[in-house]
Amino acid sequence: MGQGHKAGDNILLCLGSVYRDETAFDEASRSIPGRKNAQRYLDPDAGIHQCIGQILERFQAENLVITWSRRVITSLHGDAKWSKRSLTMRKLDALPMQINEITG
Repeated sequence: MGQGHKAGDNILLCLGSVYRDETAFDEASRSIPGRKNAQRYLDPDAGIHQCIGQILERFQAENLVITWSRRVITSLHGDAKWSKRSLTMRKLDALPMQINEITG
């Protein structure tokens, strides 16, 4: 399994593509932490690739979403536009939405 490489070969590692393999994952376009067969892939949350900062990252992400959802009402208007400018990162160019601060 895999491909052999020589010393000095360049290797492109597309971390933005983790979990995006449609032949390996159901709903590959969705972000689903803890996928059942994720250990077979480069996973920043498991195995030898486990990130030491993941606990802090999860805490920050969870609190950001909770705080934001309590303070604003959000509705999407139109489709997300995914960037095609990067081979290494999956990111949005546009996500049209309406954000209204909740008062009272």
